[in-house]
Amino acid sequence: MAWLALEYADSVLQNQTRVQVIVPDQIDGPLQSLYLLHGLGDDGSAWQRKTNLEALVADKQVAVIMPAVGRSWYQDVPKGVPYWTFLTESLPRYMNQLLPLSPRAVDHFVAGNSMGGYGALKWASAQPQQFGAVGALSPVTDFAVLPKIQPDWAAAFPDGRPAPVSYTASVPLFLAIGQQDFLYPQFQEFVTHRVTSKPKIFTAAGAHDWQFWQLALSQLIDWLPLTSTHTEKGILA
Repeated sequence: MAWLALEYADSVLQNQTRVQVIVPDQIDGPLQSLYLLHGLGDDGSAWQRKTNLEALVADKQVAVIMPAVGRSWYQDVPKGVPYWTFLTESLPRYMNQLLPLSPRAVDHFVAGNSMGGYGALKWASAQPQQFGAVGALSPVTDFAVLPKIQPDWAAAFPDGRPAPVSYTASVPLFLAIGQQDFLYPQFQEFVTHRVTSKPKIFTAAGAHDWQFWQLALSQLIDWLPLTSTHTEKGILA
């Protein structure tokens, strides 16, 4: 696999930005894509530094795209940076220009952890026609928790805390949560009352941390309909 750290001037952000991207060494044709969204206090490099993501997709024909949006909650921050417009408009446009991505919506996926899990649910709900599947690992789905985890939360939500998240899109959904995660009660309430489809759910012993997310990421990659790389006999993959 090739790991790219792209630094470029984004037209929406009106600034330089960094996006981490994994692509196969051997590209057999149009690539699938997986947008992986980071959590609060991280950036796109967290997936490289804290999981074995590269090994998990080593035999897949997928481009894994990992943007950085600070502490924005994937919002267009009022009087701040338009990260939502960047994520949903200019970033996909740039990736499509840069990479040989499939033109079929079913070949594109979005997932994230914690704040990024919220971002993935939000994006798939807003643009279900863009994705074949969505994954949320330990997602924040009830913003009553915001003051506990982010003292500066009002910078992203100056009009007050948003309503609890609902998921009504028809895009297939993978959910994961650690049984000792402090978000476990809100996760159960979300699944029981605010998800209209029947998601694939993975749960195991674990907290709100990278030890559990590594395990959940492996389950997510296995669940996604990713295309395998064709390797010729005698050629190293």
